[in-house]
Amino acid sequence: MLIGSGGLCERGGEFFSSQEPGHSGPDPAVVAAAAAAASGSAGHSGTVAVPSSDPTAAGPSCSFPYMDRKAAQIPSKYDGKDNIESWISSMRSYFDVLGTLPVTQSSVLGTNVEPPVRGFLEIQAVQAGYKRIDLNKWLKATPVATLEELLIKQYVDPHATAKARLKLDKLKHSKWTGTMHSLQQYVSKLFATPDLEMTAQSCLDVIKGTVPSTITHRLGLELIAYTDWLTLMRDLVKLEAQDLPGGSCGKKTTGRKWFLDSNRFSVHNLLEDDEETFAEDPSLDNDQEQGCEASCSLSAHESECVNDDESMNAFKKTAFKKTAFKSKGSRTMVKNNSKTILLPKRAKIPPKPEDPATKPWVDLRISEIPVHPVRHKIELIDGSTPPKGCVYRMSSSELEELRRQIDDMIGKGWMKPSESEFGAPVLFVPKKGGKLRMCIDFRGLNTITRKNAYPLPRIDDLLDDAGGCKVFSKIDLKSGYHQIEVDPADQHKTTFKTRNGLYEFTVMPFGLTNAAATFQSLMDKVFRNQINRFVVVYLDDILIFSKSMEEYVRHLEEVLQILKDVQLHLNLEKYEFGRDSVIYLGHRLSATGLEPKATKVEVIRNWPQPANVRELRSFLGLASYYRKFVPKFSIIARPLSKLTSKNVSYTWDGECTTAFQELKEALVSHPVLRIVDPKLTFVVTTDASLYGIGAVLQQDDSDGLRPLEYYSKRMPSHKVAASTYMRELYALREALDHWKHYLLGRHFKVFSDHETLKWIQTHINPSTTLTRWLHEIDVYDFELKHKKG
Repeated sequence: MLIGSGGLCERGGEFFSSQEPGHSGPDPAVVAAAAAAASGSAGHSGTVAVPSSDPTAAGPSCSFPYMDRKAAQIPSKYDGKDNIESWISSMRSYFDVLGTLPVTQSSVLGTNVEPPVRGFLEIQAVQAGYKRIDLNKWLKATPVATLEELLIKQYVDPHATAKARLKLDKLKHSKWTGTMHSLQQYVSKLFATPDLEMTAQSCLDVIKGTVPSTITHRLGLELIAYTDWLTLMRDLVKLEAQDLPGGSCGKKTTGRKWFLDSNRFSVHNLLEDDEETFAEDPSLDNDQEQGCEASCSLSAHESECVNDDESMNAFKKTAFKKTAFKSKGSRTMVKNNSKTILLPKRAKIPPKPEDPATKPWVDLRISEIPVHPVRHKIELIDGSTPPKGCVYRMSSSELEELRRQIDDMIGKGWMKPSESEFGAPVLFVPKKGGKLRMCIDFRGLNTITRKNAYPLPRIDDLLDDAGGCKVFSKIDLKSGYHQIEVDPADQHKTTFKTRNGLYEFTVMPFGLTNAAATFQSLMDKVFRNQINRFVVVYLDDILIFSKSMEEYVRHLEEVLQILKDVQLHLNLEKYEFGRDSVIYLGHRLSATGLEPKATKVEVIRNWPQPANVRELRSFLGLASYYRKFVPKFSIIARPLSKLTSKNVSYTWDGECTTAFQELKEALVSHPVLRIVDPKLTFVVTTDASLYGIGAVLQQDDSDGLRPLEYYSKRMPSHKVAASTYMRELYALREALDHWKHYLLGRHFKVFSDHETLKWIQTHINPSTTLTRWLHEIDVYDFELKHKKG
């Protein structure tokens, strides 16, 4: 190949100069750019020519130094899709390595791009007065800083940070199915997103949340000690490498030695069977390591590991007695008292049993129905008739799934055949991933059941005690309802019908009207000494909050010990230990405060315009769950709320569109709410208009006033709205009543945007309504301050 006169010629896979002796030669960067252009390998790294230290190495026909193509590589051609700033940074590093002159950097940068990006640069050249074919002239005349600025402005993604946060949030709450090495590469790219600003603990939380429990369990409580995600990922990659065939620890560990199936927790039984005897433990003490240094996977060397069955059986019987290990060549000796056993060549030392003090939860079992202080009872209304449902038709695949699930639950002791006069219908509901969920239609039974008045906790009150905490843990129970026994006298009432007969539950099934109350009463009894101190419980979701890592370890061990004592079993796929933030009941809780769950916000952002009242009510239901994050929520949503009223036709107009968009924008751009600190002074600010009232509860944490919660409500009548005095007093009365659990018995401040409140307090003859409201307000101890609206 020859490039022009005095250009480059290729010979034997290397580039040489064809210029006359004495010529200084082309710039190495131009050489590399020409080579890349000639190769035509778009999207791949081109070969870079780097000057050699030996000026004669290129041969007598060349005047400039020999250039080694393998010494450096030009970054891949930019295609407009990858991160532009990262690519420019790579190009700058490349220029530094070669010592490329600034006058040629623009040419190299502008030619190392894919056709779509080249088209953009050609447009810039045309706008500057050049022809498309003269792109290189424009590049030479354009400073490299200007060219970089043009590319960044065109190809930088303004939503890159938001996208990265959504990906990390999704990753944190799902389990990684690939290798640890691929996870390391994936999160490294996300963590490097500009302006992401994640703390070291937040990065750790993502890793701990997505790594499968079969791997993290092998670290035990050591998992808590990690302070940076890079070290954790390196150790996880090494741990995974040990499990690969031919690795230092042989056969891949699937976690079976700790958890025999998805519904059982058990201590590893070394003598369970021959296969389990050879299961590897990633942690070996020094004596064991010396004896196992040359050992390999049993499955990879079966012919070498089964030569001495008698010796191995003798070893298995004495594995847990006082034992000394010695290495003799490539074989391992086990000395027990006065008897010495020579193990088969390349055999692995079986692991020692797990220390319950290290993993206090691993010896919990769910093979039998535990006896709890609470049993579920089904009390029927007097004179009621047992409901009888029909048998729904099912496809062959559904019938097979029904038989499988029934056999599985009978095997666990969760149900049994029945001859009851009750009989609810059974049907299937599709789940994500194509699986089927068996559902029993207990509506007939619920209609004739006496309702349990046991209260469920208010979600907005649960997190008040977590103020000032920095370490959080969340525990989810495994099949929580199925861990509570139905009273034997009531089990026949849970009967359901199938084509193959009747079956009744021995444990509490889903769908019963009082199931939630029964479960909450059990949890309140179990954690009565911990709730509101460092634990909150909502049904089967347990939240532990601590102010330091040392405090966290004590709290976690106490909770796990309680669960062990009462035989409540956790779901090892959904726990989160030692995080700086957790998702709890649809909110993200952290040391900085409270905010809506990112995925819920994204659902609100993408919600289409409601086509009917039902869709509108669904949207308002989700939005109302986060109304405390939105100032004047009721006022903004007023046009939408009117459409849900009875005897109002569903007519979507411009006012509804404006309200819909404003409400979505307010929820998307939510503030982070501070968690209540009882040591700080409360500040209540109220406002009122013709359509509604708004209020905000705040505290000053030395960084200025920060909101704790927003409150709003529509005006109750035109009479109240028409009077300035009444609507201002109504706003204050409603705000104080809404937050009375914080404000009663405390001194606080009230900011109002109208002086009329002071006038009302000194008015001689107020109306009956004003008098009643003033008496309700007088029970509070506050200092009234004026604030201009």
